[in-house]
Amino acid sequence: MANGLKSTVELYRSGEILEVPYDLSDPLQRSIWSALQLYMDHVERRAILAAEEFDRPEVWTALHLYVDHPDSETYLTPLGSRRAWELEEYLKDLKEAVYGASPMDPAELYDAARSVLEILFASDDAGGYSVSRDFWEAGGEGAPEGTADRVEAPLQLAQTLTPLAGMLRAALGEHVPLAEAARRLSLAPQAVESRIVEERLRAIPVDGGLLVSAADLPEV
Repeated sequence: MANGLKSTVELYRSGEILEVPYDLSDPLQRSIWSALQLYMDHVERRAILAAEEFDRPEVWTALHLYVDHPDSETYLTPLGSRRAWELEEYLKDLKEAVYGASPMDPAELYDAARSVLEILFASDDAGGYSVSRDFWEAGGEGAPEGTADRVEAPLQLAQTLTPLAGMLRAALGEHVPLAEAARRLSLAPQAVESRIVEERLRAIPVDGGLLVSAADLPEV
């Protein structure tokens, strides 16, 4: 594995560590561990499918697929721009910044939380990312109380991710719909979208729509 860096999920699954390095009785730690497992499941599925497509099952790893390429000795196709260990580091840093004793610059905090969303919700066709509305709303003020404490079952896995969603929403701060951002700026929605593309405004794509950071807008 490049750089020899592995997430604790990979280390645990390979037997290099024998105990889960998270307190699973803590809702947030359990939420982070569950998200890391789901991410690795997804990456491994993509690796298997890619290996089958190229009929080279002997050359894939959990994170990369190497195939022969007519124009070079070896052609490397990464199965994701971010590795699991990087996702885990972002999550650890965010946990300390939001709930611990390691303050982070607000801009860095926002970028770290957005990076987590980009990794978790990246499109398989490399077309960007879009956060599911269920996940986004689970982290809001209206999230059902106590969902993280219920007995876990396969169909209730989303409940386990509620604390993680809440941590990310806390790091990102308030966001408003595109139409509301346009109203506050006295601009057409298309003009607001242009500012987002130009990185003059920060926004999070949720279910195909855009939510704009209220911190970048005039106060109401």
